[in-house]
Amino acid sequence: MSSTVFNAAYNARARNRFAQLGVTLIELMIAMVIGLMIVAAIGYIYLQGRTGYKAQDAQSRMQEEMRLAVDVMTRDLQLAGRFGCTRALDRSSTEPDASTTVRLAGVHPYMTANSGTWLEKDGDSTNSNTSVDVSQLLRGYENGAGWRASAAMASARLAGTDTITLVRGGDDETHVSNFLPEGEKAIIQTIEPTTRTLFGAGTGGNDARLLVVSNCKSAYVVKADIKNNGDITFDNTLNPTPVDAAIQSAAPAGIPSSLRTPLDVVTVTTFSPVSYHIGTSATSTLPTLFRTEVMESGPPLGQIGLWGTPQPLVSGVENMRVRFSVNATDTATGRVFLTPSEINAAQVAGQPNVWLSVAAAEITLTVISEDANVRTKSEAQTAQGVTTTDARLRRVIRFVVETRNTGRDAAKSVRNQGDL
Repeated sequence: MSSTVFNAAYNARARNRFAQLGVTLIELMIAMVIGLMIVAAIGYIYLQGRTGYKAQDAQSRMQEEMRLAVDVMTRDLQLAGRFGCTRALDRSSTEPDASTTVRLAGVHPYMTANSGTWLEKDGDSTNSNTSVDVSQLLRGYENGAGWRASAAMASARLAGTDTITLVRGGDDETHVSNFLPEGEKAIIQTIEPTTRTLFGAGTGGNDARLLVVSNCKSAYVVKADIKNNGDITFDNTLNPTPVDAAIQSAAPAGIPSSLRTPLDVVTVTTFSPVSYHIGTSATSTLPTLFRTEVMESGPPLGQIGLWGTPQPLVSGVENMRVRFSVNATDTATGRVFLTPSEINAAQVAGQPNVWLSVAAAEITLTVISEDANVRTKSEAQTAQGVTTTDARLRRVIRFVVETRNTGRDAAKSVRNQGDL
């Protein structure tokens, strides 16, 4: 009997020892669930971190793109209406749309073909001394309506986006103290018959250029020949000399007399109108903000003054809306911004052009991310009244530029609105 009790106790201890060497199926399943939960948590943290990184990277890229757009457009807008040291603010009471200080040499047809007559007063391309159309110094076009553009610009513009065009002189100026003899690499005046047809086919490798000559009282937009030795030759109709009575009498009566005799305040700069639009790009799948300049030099001579090739400024700009503040709409409680169509509707026949009173421009851009999968899923987003469903990141930037050369109370500061 004692042997039986001993064996039973031994067997019980053995079973307990063997049972403690493994785990049950339930324990194994619990361990697996805990492990999967840990892996899922780590994976979630990784994915969230990766998504956050992509969003932050996209935000940084968009931020830089927006800074570039704001900087370049601000500079252009501040220079709108500036021609050397002359501003095209003054105009006669009989010609409310014309500038009496800035004139165009219509005898040199540089506003033809795709540029049309967008700058010349009343579209008069036959008048040899046409006034600058002040309504084009700074102007917006709602949904592109009425926009004076080349075929390449118009065909690439995205529907439902605004455009803006401004007329300005170049960034660099040359001060002229005297019309020196040829060979001094200065601006010279020649009276040979060949200079009276400078802008024809061109010979001898001459390179024509579109320039603005100003003496801070008036300005004249002309074409000039760039000689191989670096000299610039003006047409005689710009600076006739007393010894050339025939040329002087044939010169347009409206040429400012102060420019017929060079003074120490005379400056020369390029003539550089600019236009902005949103369009499609051959180098990017994203909509792009384009900046287009008038071709200011040649050869080919026949292309001078026409809109050049649109240059992509910032990719990933989906929409642009423009509004303007005119002096008449500024109130004691704040500034009122009008759309281009509202400004056009406010124009009264026979009165000074409302566009000349523009004191500030408000530009609103919708910028999208380059990566199409920044968000975790596609969702509807509304920006500037346009709803889009995708996984891109979008930001709307609005900035205000106070003009310096248009508007009777033109200010000299820039206000940017947005978290730049």
